[in-house]
Amino acid sequence: MTENICSHFLKKQSLPDSTNAVKFKVNGVWKSLTWKQYIQKVEFVAGGLKKKGVTRGTHVAIMSQTRVEWSMAD
Repeated sequence: MTENICSHFLKKQSLPDSTNAVKFKVNGVWKSLTWKQYIQKVEFVAGGLKKKGVTRGTHVAIMSQTRVEWSMAD
């Protein structure tokens, strides 16, 4: 199997549940997501884009302030 950034990203699912992927603030309080939780959210966003007809090669834009959802969409 060819290694690429996506395969490295998906391998993170196997890390222990206590391993945080991201930390972010919500109303001034720090929150975190484990790699498993983060990847589930990324897959949810990907499924939504697919339902909207986005396929490989489709150009999309992310318009957002810096926030955790921006990286999920990316």
